[in-house]
Amino acid sequence: MAGLFSTIVSTVVSPVVDRVLRAKLPSSKVKSVAVRPERDHDGEEILRVRVFVEEGSRLEPQELKSLIRHTRDALAEVGEERFPIFTFLYPSDVVEAGNGPN
Repeated sequence: MAGLFSTIVSTVVSPVVDRVLRAKLPSSKVKSVAVRPERDHDGEEILRVRVFVEEGSRLEPQELKSLIRHTRDALAEVGEERFPIFTFLYPSDVVEAGNGPN
């Protein structure tokens, strides 16, 4: 069953999240998006969204303030109800930690 959820996330959910991020965060220059299903500390199913932005680009508060609402609306259109939790990273943040993007 876990494989099925991974397939759904990679083929249906990830493209939806990617589309919303690129539309709503034009100034941040989104390079890539990684989405994976997880459980939060209360055991609820969530979507962990890692957003890799171009080095040196700036996340604008005006663009971020409605990001979750727009993302949840788009996810609901494809039947996805899990809450997205976002982490924004520069490629250098990940390389320094030894995890490489994605």
